[in-house]
Amino acid sequence: MKELLEVDKNQVIIIFAIIGLLTVIATLIVFLSTKEEETEEYIHPEIADIMGEENLTVSDFLLEKPGLLDFNSDYYLIRKQYEKWDWIQAEKYWVNIKSILIDILSRENDIEMEDLIKSIP
Repeated sequence: MKELLEVDKNQVIIIFAIIGLLTVIATLIVFLSTKEEETEEYIHPEIADIMGEENLTVSDFLLEKPGLLDFNSDYYLIRKQYEKWDWIQAEKYWVNIKSILIDILSRENDIEMEDLIKSIP
């Protein structure tokens, strides 16, 4: 039985080289045989209506930075924008994520306990 499993290393290298060469040839045949057809890019009809004849660019989606008194927009800023906020400024709007999670979990636990109590005969 061991005699059947013994194979010369050179034979193994030759077999893998032939398999690799056949794979490369098959890949080339597939790529060369396919026709290059000009396919139009699919555009959803609603988007096509918006686009019309013009092509959209990235700049069409970028928003302009609003000025302090830009009366062409629906709003205007009444205070200076801050890059960094002090803790005193942020404290008014800051919500601790742990407190939100505790509230959610306590509500879910209350619902589970009510369902459990109602299921007792």
